[in-house]
Amino acid sequence: MNEPAPASVLHLHALDRSGEDEGQFQHRIANPIALLATDPDFAPTHRSWLSPDAPRLAMSADIVVVHGLAREEIEGLIRERRRAGRITLFEIGDELSSPRPWSRRSPDAPGPLTVGRVLLHASLSDGVQFSSPWLRDRYAAVNPCNAVLDNLVAFPPSVPGKPDGFVLGWAGTRSHETDLASLAPAITAFCRRHPDVRFALMGDPELWPPFETLGAQFAARPFGAYADYRAFLAGLHVGLVPLGDTVFNRGRSDVKPVEMAAAGAVVLAQDAPAYRHLGGTVELFTDGADLGARLERLYRDRATLADTACAMRRAVGARRGAAAVRAQQMDWYRRWPATPGGPLPPPPDPDPAPRLDNALQRARGGDGLAALETAAGLLAEDADHAQARWLAARLLARLGRTDEALAVGAALAACPVFRHVWWPFAATLTGDRDLRQRTGIPFLRIAPRGEGDAETARYHRDMLAAHPFHPFALAVEQRRLERQGDMATAAVLRMRRRLLESRSTATTVDRGSGP
Repeated sequence: MNEPAPASVLHLHALDRSGEDEGQFQHRIANPIALLATDPDFAPTHRSWLSPDAPRLAMSADIVVVHGLAREEIEGLIRERRRAGRITLFEIGDELSSPRPWSRRSPDAPGPLTVGRVLLHASLSDGVQFSSPWLRDRYAAVNPCNAVLDNLVAFPPSVPGKPDGFVLGWAGTRSHETDLASLAPAITAFCRRHPDVRFALMGDPELWPPFETLGAQFAARPFGAYADYRAFLAGLHVGLVPLGDTVFNRGRSDVKPVEMAAAGAVVLAQDAPAYRHLGGTVELFTDGADLGARLERLYRDRATLADTACAMRRAVGARRGAAAVRAQQMDWYRRWPATPGGPLPPPPDPDPAPRLDNALQRARGGDGLAALETAAGLLAEDADHAQARWLAARLLARLGRTDEALAVGAALAACPVFRHVWWPFAATLTGDRDLRQRTGIPFLRIAPRGEGDAETARYHRDMLAAHPFHPFALAVEQRRLERQGDMATAAVLRMRRRLLESRSTATTVDRGSGP
């Protein structure tokens, strides 16, 4: 008797990046895939949306998990899958509107159009999964079917062996630069009081200067692979987890203190909203002075340091260990009525997605000819690479080569995903309004605005109906409703707009920032 086919689960993401972005990929994609792979009912894999076979697999997969993608064609994908009766889930893994000054790639706050499109895609999906409770509270109104999926952290069967002495440390990305720097005076002062103490840091060299005056008491290494990170944590007696109370930080997961506890370190985490629920299982400190006092106590009680670490490890493991997280995630994926279609192929090796990503970055930077050359090269290798074809067509149109753009892009009409953005684009190039009406993306079908107040009001109402998170449509319709005295409906739109607004990561948190 043949075994039933498993349900395919495709995690769809921007790109598998190394370095500081590896942790997010590990926790939100690689680990969930490994977990689902232990169940014979599921066959999980992943793709960059820029991979040549991504559109085809995203149409055929039984369950697709879209990781925060804001590209316009993703709406076409979600709507096509809904028409086919296939499940699409959407993941929001970070607060959406705050600036990311630590990001070398995109340091500015995402624009309201980008944030709005992410929320639109989340609202159209069958369900939304979040990486933290705060994120769910903030964006819960976007889609009532939602869940928090905690990060899966492997707990070794026994506490790793520790080095001699007293090693406290921290590891992480440049996104924590301000958090870490705020505690540098307390850390360095503690180390100077105790010459046998060593402070270990694993992170970008930009994070090192506040501690370099410690000399031999400071051990630094660059950020590396996730396995190296876990090995680094295993060498700590005390793990520090600073986290300032900013809007972006409120959306973070609790994974860092959990990883440190799993590594057998005594965890001293800042008393921030993201970690407050761990009180009673790890130690929470309020500021530098409180941290210094707690370090002094641990230093004096070194004979019980290992026992304290083991107790924390047991307490955190009971709440956030593999068994609890596995049950949580399996419950989420099993609730969806997917028709098992069998496994999908593994990611291509090599994957041309990074080359296309490089071309996109060049195009955004103004080097359209170099980007076009790369896109043309990718199409020469694989004529079905729809994402490369879409880029080439847009670049040709931007260069004024309209006939070539239409010729190159014509094949996109046969792609179930990209035809929804191609038809309106071709309509703009040719003036053929009938082409625009073919798209399955309602926002791209809206008739142009006519003359007069009534026509203007109609246009904005149509915009909002097609895209409930479009910032311009929200603002205009909110003001219209307020002028008419419909304050209740206007308040709903005002709250929706607040989800799109850029919020500083400095210090002040709007206590009413939820929807």
